[in-house]
Amino acid sequence: MPELPEVETIKRGLQRLVTGKIISEAHLFDKRAVLSPEPALFKRRISGRRVLSVERRGKYILMKLTDDKLLVIHLRMTGQLIYFPNNMRPEKSTRVLFKFITSDELHFNDLRRFGTLWLINSADKSLLKGLSSLGPEPLSAKFNLSAFTQLLKNKKQRKIKALLLDQACIAGLGNIYTDEILYRAAIHPACRAGSLTTKEIGELYETLRTTLLEAIELGGTSTKDYLNTWGETGYFQFYLQVYGRRNQPCLRCSTPIERTVIAGRGTYFCPSCQRYYVK
Repeated sequence: MPELPEVETIKRGLQRLVTGKIISEAHLFDKRAVLSPEPALFKRRISGRRVLSVERRGKYILMKLTDDKLLVIHLRMTGQLIYFPNNMRPEKSTRVLFKFITSDELHFNDLRRFGTLWLINSADKSLLKGLSSLGPEPLSAKFNLSAFTQLLKNKKQRKIKALLLDQACIAGLGNIYTDEILYRAAIHPACRAGSLTTKEIGELYETLRTTLLEAIELGGTSTKDYLNTWGETGYFQFYLQVYGRRNQPCLRCSTPIERTVIAGRGTYFCPSCQRYYVK
C-alpha cells in the first residue's frame, strides 16, 4: 500500500500537473470505485469543475474543486494516479478516467480494486470516518518531540510498531516505513511504548522524520505497484536497510535479519541491533 512518502510524491505531482485545470468528464469503468455519490451523480457533479488545489491527509489525496466540492481518493493497496498529456488508451486496471478540457487525462488504475473515491462538499469531510479519525501528520510543525513523547506516554502498553501503524495515533505510516524507522533507531518493534527511555524516544522521533523526508526526496518506494504521476518508479527501495531482507546479513552487525508478525503485519528486524529488553 502506498504510504505517506508515496502519497506525498503523487500529491506534489498532481499539484504541478492538474491545478487550475477543468475536468470535462469522468469515465467510470468500474462503478464500485466510487463510494459517494452514486456513479451517475458523481459523473454529473464532477464535470465542469476546476481543480483549485491538491492536498494530502495521511494516505488520502484531497482535490479541492470549484463550488466547494472535494474529490477524496484513497489508493489502498495498488491504486495509481497516472497523468497523460494527451489521450491515452486505458489499461485493464483503469477504473476511472478523468478528462480535462485541455485534452490531457488522469487515470486511476487499481489492479486489486480496493481503492476508493468520494465526491463530497468540503464541509462534509468530517463525515468520512477514516479521514476524520486520523492522528497528527508526522512532518507537521505541531507534531514536535513533546507531542510524540506524550503520545507514547498515553499509549505506554502498546507495542511500538503497532502504535506507529495506528492511523489514529500518527497519520500516514505503513509497514515498510515503520520497519525502516525502528531499525534505524535500533528499537525492537515489539517493545512497549512505555519502556522507551527519553534518549530512545528522541532518537526515534528524529529517525521517523528524517526517514520520511529521505523517502519523499527519493520519490517513494516501488517494491510492487507504486508509480508516481508520470508512471515512474521511486528509488527508496534501493536504500531499504531491513524491510524484505529476511535471512540477509544486518548492515550494521551481520546478524541475519529475522521476520515476525506484529499487529498482523510481517515485521523485519535485527535480533542483535534491535534486541528486546524487558523494562
